[in-house]
Amino acid sequence: MITHAKKVYGDEIRLNFDILDIETKELPKKYISQYDHAFAFYVLHWCQDIRQAIENIYNLLRPGGTVLALTIVSQDVFDVLHKLSQDVRYKSYIKHINHFIPPFYNSLQPQKELKTLLKSIGFNVLHCSYRERTYLAEDAQHKFSRMYL
Repeated sequence: MITHAKKVYGDEIRLNFDILDIETKELPKKYISQYDHAFAFYVLHWCQDIRQAIENIYNLLRPGGTVLALTIVSQDVFDVLHKLSQDVRYKSYIKHINHFIPPFYNSLQPQKELKTLLKSIGFNVLHCSYRERTYLAEDAQHKFSRMYL
């Protein structure tokens, strides 16, 4: 993806792409306070150490920098994986279930927990919400059939 982004969108002056482990304990100095904006779409739910990831995002930003993030809290597939990990027939195949389940999966108020976490790190939270979406199998089938035509 980085190779494609550099080829299609990079211009070395205004936009550059690099790879960084957002959960690293030692953020490289060359990245600290270097960005005005950070975007995280559908990636934070894969982080095992969500606090470290968000602290690193905070440290990447210049004072007054902004973040726009979208993450998954719950999805049917996570329920299935969790149940399979408890079943003796499948337990040995899903040894690291925590690598597949989002950090706020068991939260009753994920937006409140996330907002508290963001504020404790130093962010001024302008908006944090939880939106539940339901998709019917026929909707998914329609979307997938259009994608592969």
